[in-house]
Amino acid sequence: MTQFDLTADAIIFRRSCNSFEVLLIQRKNNPFKNKWALPGGFVDKGELMIETAQRELFEETNLTINFVPSDFVGFYDELDRDPRKRIITFAFTKLIDGSNKLKAKDDAKAMAWKKTNDLPNLAFDHQDLINDAMKHLNL
Repeated sequence: MTQFDLTADAIIFRRSCNSFEVLLIQRKNNPFKNKWALPGGFVDKGELMIETAQRELFEETNLTINFVPSDFVGFYDELDRDPRKRIITFAFTKLIDGSNKLKAKDDAKAMAWKKTNDLPNLAFDHQDLINDAMKHLNL
């Protein structure tokens, strides 16, 4: 029997002049300590994937988003996407106007809006998730 965990990631964009920015967190813990990543995390017992994405986004950035089913980008199940074990993630996306109430919390060391055309080297496979979310939103 294959052992795996489930996670959900939130891919939040905003307009910035003539481009777009994506909300990233700097990881406080391993794996990928100090690397930039999407807000996200493990599913709690009895929780829907969409609820996990909303909860993790709030816990890590203080941003409240109500995702709807059409915000679902896809699932990602590459065998080696996380060095800890097999983890399958479900990604949700939203384009927002911006927010002034953001702050790094929980297991996020820092958070920042980063231009999509000038992203740092990201943790996990999060560059792929961002690319797919941009296609999903026609950005």
